Amino acid sequence: MFHILDNAAVISMPSGVILAPIAITVLSFCFAYALREGTVGNIVISYFLNNYLRWRYPINSTDGSIALPSAVYKFPNGQGNIAKFLDGEEESRRWQEQLGPIYRIWAGFQSEVVLTRPDQVQAVFKDSHQHLKGKSINSS
Repeated sequence: MFHILDNAAVISMPSGVILAPIAITVLSFCFAYALREGTVGNIVISYFLNNYLRWRYPINSTDGSIALPSAVYKFPNGQGNIAKFLDGEEESRRWQEQLGPIYRIWAGFQSEVVLTRPDQVQAVFKDSHQHLKGKSINSS
């Protein structure tokens, strides 16, 4: 709108025009802060995502009484590439001590089941011709 007050022209804009960029900037800084591991924002987001993912994608025993032990999801990428590949040997030992010989870790929002003993791998692959393969691995 355009107003004339005492020979001065004043242009008034809707408050949303000014507030929207400020809100976007503030939210961007909050999100960037939450990405840093160990911050309150990161801990809170990780907590809620961990509980949601365990609820949404449960892996239970055949009778449903026991859940597969899972590493705690850490925002934004679960256990991510650094923990799995660069620090994999130490992290694998730590996860095995904490969670046992079979456990789940997270790659983003995808869960990965880790087997740590050769007999477990043999049991899984003895009938691998009957396994359903993921579309993302381009197999038939």
